Amino acid sequence: MKYTIQRFSFESGERYALLMNAQTGVPLMHQNLYVTIHIRNTGNSINTMIACLGDLRLLDEICEYLDIQLEQRFAEGKLLSKSEMESISYWTKKTKIALESAQKGKKTRNVVAFRPNLKRLESSRHTVVIDTDLVNVMTTYNRLSNIISYTIWLAKTLTPTKELKQLDKMETYFKTLRPTKQPSNNGANVFKSLTQSQIIRVLDIIRPDATDNPWNDLATRYRNQMIVNVLYDVGCRKGEVLTLKATEIEGGSYELKIRRNADDPDDDRADQPLVKTLGRDVSVSKDVFEMVENYIIKYRSQVKNSGKNPFLILSHQNGAKTAKALSISGLKGMFETLSEAVGFTVGSHALRHTWNDEFSGDIEAAIEKGEITEEEAEDTRSYLMGWKENSGTAKTYTKRYQQKKSLRFALELQEKRRSWVNNIVGQYDEDIDI
Repeated sequence: MKYTIQRFSFESGERYALLMNAQTGVPLMHQNLYVTIHIRNTGNSINTMIACLGDLRLLDEICEYLDIQLEQRFAEGKLLSKSEMESISYWTKKTKIALESAQKGKKTRNVVAFRPNLKRLESSRHTVVIDTDLVNVMTTYNRLSNIISYTIWLAKTLTPTKELKQLDKMETYFKTLRPTKQPSNNGANVFKSLTQSQIIRVLDIIRPDATDNPWNDLATRYRNQMIVNVLYDVGCRKGEVLTLKATEIEGGSYELKIRRNADDPDDDRADQPLVKTLGRDVSVSKDVFEMVENYIIKYRSQVKNSGKNPFLILSHQNGAKTAKALSISGLKGMFETLSEAVGFTVGSHALRHTWNDEFSGDIEAAIEKGEITEEEAEDTRSYLMGWKENSGTAKTYTKRYQQKKSLRFALELQEKRRSWVNNIVGQYDEDIDI
């Protein structure tokens, strides 16, 4: 059976999603009921709903492959065995391509008599097999967390009360199969911010008059220049820049308004960009604000029915019959084109990390001059990034700056020690002043 996740929106603007049987178009009852009760009704976003539905779709595909009829089993009072839980856990570690390949192999497999090849068996004792069809540890952890939570809920819903005594044991064992949570990084090459030379290269190539600008259409050039410079100036997320509204920009104010926008009735994008952090007003430099005003007046206004669409950033595809706000996939495509042109990866998150690196350097100088306290500096950062006070999120974005600072300090110590050593090593005793 094939499954698909279908997105849609209500007249109120609320986004919703359902897991469907792709062949019949019928929604799957228990999976959608679970997500409605435990995800949607608890105030989680549409993206969280879709992520959970994706994990439940994977569970259905795994169970189909393993010939496990979950709903029938639980209704009959039969819980999962340890070996079944281990098999489900195993396939959550694998890529979807690996599961699809196994499913195809199961359908075409012929049963033949087993005749062992003794020479091959002997050589296999010296062979190391590395499984390369694995997803990362946190993906496995998140998949299993949603699958376990749903499975326990389904069992409680369908299993006769007298058979529920063993459910706690099943849940406890199932959770032991989740991998240990790991930090998102463990080395020096994880930093996502751009170097100073990379920033200069990016800002240079996106100038509309640059000969190596990768876009042909003039309006697209001016729009993309504005997008990159706003992200660099403000450090906001991609969802935040895509939800900026031209109708909320005041001429000469040098300010942009970022607002939480879940279920915005003005937004008809199927994959709605969301503001994950707190809403806020942010300032931009005079140059960047002029880019915004120039785009609105000269290029955005040329898009048919642009006055009926409140969003600042529009799609400039040829032949568009009406003004459409730029989509998440459209922004992703823009950065892919830019990355190919400059020869290194550029994205909205890299610009966000870069903003934090540069803020750290500037604010440290202000702290040393006594212009601001450390506490005020972190409050300022949290406001500008949209973080809650004392959330600890700032540490994620300051790792590269802190490492550079540590390395610079260590280098100064090393040079000091080396100077002392050089004044001693190779000198005559009478020349040494100790």
